Amino acid sequence: MEVQKTVLCRLESYYAVEVAELDGTPWYVAASEAKQPCYAFSVQDTAHRQTLWEQPGGCMNIIQIPDGSEEFLAIQRFYSLYQWEEAQLVWVYRDDAGRFRSKVLTRIPYIHRIDVLRDGEKLYFVGCSVAQHKDTLEDWHTGGRIYVGQLRPET
Repeated sequence: MEVQKTVLCRLESYYAVEVAELDGTPWYVAASEAKQPCYAFSVQDTAHRQTLWEQPGGCMNIIQIPDGSEEFLAIQRFYSLYQWEEAQLVWVYRDDAGRFRSKVLTRIPYIHRIDVLRDGEKLYFVGCSVAQHKDTLEDWHTGGRIYVGQLRPET
């Protein structure tokens, strides 16, 4: 096997990655745990880049919603050390002009991992937090939680 390293951009504290489909083609999505942007790079032409967001960063996880859309769920504001109470779940979507936008869905302190599960036609959000509160980095007196809910429930 031969591996070739290619630098696509400089992104401080790059942490989260996703392989997604945009414009009918595969893309790499890269996000930072620092106050940095989130970018998508075309697999076919890595010089072609789209910005999913500029700020706030603090991304622990980003996933494409598995329904054929070009939408994502992501965690933002989960910054280093133990001050993660501002962590939030965001919905990333394209506006009418084709630009990516982010909308905060809810704040979930200490949320660290997310996914979407499919059961037939229904989609379910699953999120896991590492704690409910921390006074110090070593403080584990309150355990994490698992959050589950139907995504886009029928109205």
